[in-house]
Amino acid sequence: MADPQGAAAPERAPGAPGAQGAPVDDPVAATLAELGPAVLDRLNNDFEDSMLLVGRVLGGRPEALSATVTGVDRRGVDVTVTDPAGDHLARIDFVEEVGDVAQLTASLLGLVTRAREVSREEGTTSAEREMAELAGIRTFLAQVVAVADLHPHLRQVTFAGGDLATFAPRGPDTFLYLLLPPPGRDTLTIDQGFTWEQHAQMPEAERPVGGYYTVRRWRPDVGELDVLMVVHGNEGQASAWAQRARPGDTVALWGPRTAYHPPPGCDRLLLVADETGLPAVAAILEQRPPGLPARVLAEVASEAERQALPGAPEVEVTWLHRDGAEAGTTTLLVDAARALPPLGGRPYVWGGGESRAMTAVRRHVRDDRGLGRDAVSLVAYWRHGGGHE
Repeated sequence: MADPQGAAAPERAPGAPGAQGAPVDDPVAATLAELGPAVLDRLNNDFEDSMLLVGRVLGGRPEALSATVTGVDRRGVDVTVTDPAGDHLARIDFVEEVGDVAQLTASLLGLVTRAREVSREEGTTSAEREMAELAGIRTFLAQVVAVADLHPHLRQVTFAGGDLATFAPRGPDTFLYLLLPPPGRDTLTIDQGFTWEQHAQMPEAERPVGGYYTVRRWRPDVGELDVLMVVHGNEGQASAWAQRARPGDTVALWGPRTAYHPPPGCDRLLLVADETGLPAVAAILEQRPPGLPARVLAEVASEAERQALPGAPEVEVTWLHRDGAEAGTTTLLVDAARALPPLGGRPYVWGGGESRAMTAVRRHVRDDRGLGRDAVSLVAYWRHGGGHE
C-alpha cells in the first residue's frame, strides 16, 4: 500500500492516478499520481486474491476468474475484471473521497472489507490476513540512550527504556517504524495506543513522522536495540531528526515486523539493497544457514560509504556506487539484477531500499525471471522525494 502499514511503494505510469492529468493545485491528486504504479503493483501482485474478491463482488462479476486494478485516484479504483465471457471494465468507488494521502491504505483495504460483508462468504484473503496481523502490532515508547557516527552519512542510534523490555525480534530483517514528533514539535503526540487508523484521522499538524528501520542488534540482557540511520542533510524528516538525535530523546517504535520468509527448499539467496536495507542484509548473512550461497547487490553513494557485511566463501557482494548521483534516482540495482546469469536452483530474493528501485527489481524477478510470489520479498523503506515510507 502507500503508507507504513504496507511498507510499499510509488512511481508513475499510464493508467495510474493522474494519468489524465492531475490538477497542478491539487497536492493530494499529484501525490497519488506519483504513488500509482507501486500501489498497483502491490495490489495486483501481493493481494491478487483480494482484488478478485473485490472484482467479483463490488465489480458485479460473480464468475470472475481474475481482477486487475488499472488505476487508483482519490475517489476509487478502476478494475479490469475477467470472467468466461472476457474482460470487463469496472469503476469501484471508495465509501468517501480520500482527502489526504494518509487515508489511501484504509480506503483500499476498505474495499476488501466491504466486499466480504456484501458477499457474506466464508474465508479470508491475503489482504484480510495482513489486516489482522497489522491490528496486533504494538507501539513501544523508548528513549535514545546512545548515538555513534559510523561514517559521515551513517549514524547508529541506540534505543532503550520504556517498555522495550518486552520487545522480541521476529527475524533477521526485523524492522520497526520509528515514530517522531511532528515537524516543529519536540514532544510525541501519540502513546502506546497508537494505530494507523488513528493516524489517518489526526489533524496533519498532529501526525507523527518517521520511517522504517531495521534492528541491527538487539541486546535482551539490557533491553537495548541499535538501528543504523542514513543521514543526508535535512532531506527527509527522519534523517533530519537523526542528525540532531541526543540521549534522552523520546520516540515511539511501531512493530516489530519481518518480510524475510525463505520458502522450504530455498538453496540460494539474492539480496538487493541500498544503504537503508544493508543493515538487514548484514543480519540475514549472519543468521543464514551455514553454507547457504548468497549473492548481494549493494548500492551506496561511493566506495567510502560501504557498510561492513559478514563475509564467507559462499557470499558474493557486488558494490554499486552512485558516484555523485542522488540517492533514489539511479537504476543501478535493477540493471545489476538484469545482468546476473540465470539464478538456477530454488532462489529467494529479498530486498530493502527506495520504493521505485524495489518495484523495478520486483517486476524483473517476477516477470523476466519467472519467480513466484513466495520467492520474492522486496520492501520499500523510503521514497525519493517523499522521505521514508
